[in-house]
Amino acid sequence: EATVLNQSNRELWARFVRVAKPFWFAEDKLAARALLGILLFLMIAVNGLNVLINFVGGDFMTALAGKDSPKFFNLLWIYGGVFVIGTPVVVFYSWVKDKLALRWREWLTNHLLAKYLSNRNFYRLNHNSEIDNPDERLHQDISTFTSTALTLLLALLGSLITLVSFAGILWSIYKPLC
Repeated sequence: EATVLNQSNRELWARFVRVAKPFWFAEDKLAARALLGILLFLMIAVNGLNVLINFVGGDFMTALAGKDSPKFFNLLWIYGGVFVIGTPVVVFYSWVKDKLALRWREWLTNHLLAKYLSNRNFYRLNHNSEIDNPDERLHQDISTFTSTALTLLLALLGSLITLVSFAGILWSIYKPLC
């Protein structure tokens, strides 16, 4: 059964790559890759701010426990500054992510619509009683595919960046703990 599952997973990934890959190599690939690069840069920036908050948070708690008022208020300003800088970065990240998802969805819609309308496929599918509303299903599936694929890709990359960043923090604090 494990062999069947592995074969099924390979086939699923092969189909996923077959649908997803052409967008990144299409005529508009530079804009798509630029948006992805901006997303990665913003993801690293947000992660850097999280690392800064982690370090400042430790000093902040130490100042609070030691009743060191000047240090406490200095660190409070740094905290506030990180949030003032971080909020627009996170909002811009979300906007760029939505922009990339929209570009991908628009490209994939046009790409699959061209296939749907070529060679009289539209007529064959519409007259097949087993397939209900193929045009609506195409629209919904494309929307779900692009948003889910992009969300999963960014979550995976974000988790990897966070893992490396906080492993570095642990390493700097106490190597055996890491």
